[in-house]
Formats: sequence, structure tokens, C-alpha cells
Amino acid sequence: MKMGSSNDKDAVQEQYASSKSLDIRLNFHNMYSTNRMGFGPWLVSNYEITEGMKVLEIGTGTGSMWV
Repeated sequence: MKMGSSNDKDAVQEQYASSKSLDIRLNFHNMYSTNRMGFGPWLVSNYEITEGMKVLEIGTGTGSMWV
């Protein structure tokens, strides 16, 4: 997806047609990040999710970070 194309319906549909782009971004993060915690744990650590709460995840790919 080109920068600034998030308002382009066709570009957005292509971007989210599969989880390929998300997988690429996650792999890039895993290979080059200096955050040793990992993206998923870091993301979750920034929310106050307590026992009994439910998380609704929409349009974020495989959902693997919540496992």
C-alpha cells in the first residue's frame, strides 16, 4: 500500500485481502526490533486487561498475539 492511500477503497481492499501484509510487518518487527519483549506482549502490557474482561479483535489478521 502506498503512503497516503488509506482513503483509496481499492488499495485498502487489496491491503486487507489476506493476512500477508500483516505477516510481513510482524516478521519485520521480529527480525529487527530492539524491543526484546516482543510486539504482542508489549502491546498487551500497554492495556489494563484484567481477569473477566473480553477483548474484541476485528480486522487484525490471525489474532495470534492474543494466544
